[in-house]
Amino acid sequence: IYVQHLYEEMTSKNKAMYLVIALLTVIIFGITILVIDEGQLFMAIVGVGLLVLLALFAFGMPTYYKNSNLKGDGIILIGSKYAYLNGYFHNWDFPLSGLEKVKKIKKPFYGLEIHYFFTDRTMTHTMEIQIPAPTNIDLDAVIEELKAANQ
Repeated sequence: IYVQHLYEEMTSKNKAMYLVIALLTVIIFGITILVIDEGQLFMAIVGVGLLVLLALFAFGMPTYYKNSNLKGDGIILIGSKYAYLNGYFHNWDFPLSGLEKVKKIKKPFYGLEIHYFFTDRTMTHTMEIQIPAPTNIDLDAVIEELKAANQ
């Protein structure tokens, strides 16, 4: 369920971004083709090629990530300043980073949703991760421990 949820989420985001970029590309290349005197066919081929290249990444990368997640180790570890989730390490123990919010979720699966931020050379980024959990784990206690450790 977890891998399928990530796949559907990434696919919907990429589809929306692709449609916006495709619209802008068609407008820009369309205006350029109408304005220039020579090389209209070349510009049209470049525009279509750009759209095809973007489509390969927009719709191919979610499948690649889905396959790599299915091959992941399946291990979930949650510490006071980190979360290890299926081969990916999330850490909020650096300067200018921290835990923003932790909450229990019931949809699309039972688990935790963790919001943390970190700052790099470009700006401050916020990450949201959803972590599945067995129903026999008391997530309220986990949430309290995480909040206490990150004050």
